[in-house]
Amino acid sequence: MRSLLAYLPTYPRAATAAFPSSVAAVAGNLGARVRAAVTRPVFKDPSNWALSHLLRDLTQDATRRAAQHEATLTDAMRDAARQAGVQLEMRTIEGDPLDFEHVMRRWSRVHDLTMIELDGHDLERGVAEVVVFGSGRPLLVLPVGQTRPFSPDKIVVAWDGGAAAARALGDALPWLIAADRVQLVAVSEDGKLRPGARA
Repeated sequence: MRSLLAYLPTYPRAATAAFPSSVAAVAGNLGARVRAAVTRPVFKDPSNWALSHLLRDLTQDATRRAAQHEATLTDAMRDAARQAGVQLEMRTIEGDPLDFEHVMRRWSRVHDLTMIELDGHDLERGVAEVVVFGSGRPLLVLPVGQTRPFSPDKIVVAWDGGAAAARALGDALPWLIAADRVQLVAVSEDGKLRPGARA
């Protein structure tokens, strides 16, 4: 494991303050360097003159809040990386928020692991989907609200004997080696889940 890409959105919901600590903890455990991608939304001018003043006020407010979140997340990521002793590169994704997922798809292809925090919002779910289906690389999704840094102490492996499962198992090998307990769950041809042996 050499490189970890972390997605730090600032709009419409900012990543939580705990997420940079989880990113740094994972990178430290895996011996990876971090590239943290923080977003900077740029909104187009409204074309409807009747709504232009209202929309301009809304976009200016969103831009201002996003800038505040960007500064806070950048500081938090730098502090977390320094405390964990991991190498950090901060990058900015600037532009239309609808284009963020395309940038993340390209960037995730050249990283060993991508991390994202997810609460079900459409934009963040879109980023997660393009990384899963468009990068060919593993994605670690953390739930919003997790307060402790992520640690893979207990791991459940879903196994169906297929190529995708084999690839996922290979990608997860550094986690499996470091885990305290690994449990295998195999899916049989009749579709029933059967717990496997514990390692």
